[in-house]
Amino acid sequence: MSTPPEPCRDATGPLARRVAVRVLLAALLLVAGLPLAARALGQTPGGTLRRIYAPLIRGSVATALLLVFVDCVKELPATLLLRPFNFNTLATRAHEQATLEKIADAAPSAILIIGVSLLAVALVAREMLRRR
Repeated sequence: MSTPPEPCRDATGPLARRVAVRVLLAALLLVAGLPLAARALGQTPGGTLRRIYAPLIRGSVATALLLVFVDCVKELPATLLLRPFNFNTLATRAHEQATLEKIADAAPSAILIIGVSLLAVALVAREMLRRR
């Protein structure tokens, strides 16, 4: 019975894993220690949420909301399936005009979708640059 070949071993693999695990454990301990420290200093659970967790997650939540907003603005199939009758969004208007080959009438809606998306991406980029 033959044994399967041993996979290639990278010399830095185990070291990188150990460093990554230690960094993650340190981050978890730091995050776990923050609410305990706030409670020890007399903060209520609401105060801990407001003063500790909210500043930590504010940028991530804002970025997530902007990305969802951009995705909702440009999403056509879901809009076509879920919209009420006689209700048009920018995406559906651009789609209807483009299928009728009225490209000049579809252009303002498409440009507005692009503009809104670029504005949201610029806000995300500015926030990321500000954090650095």
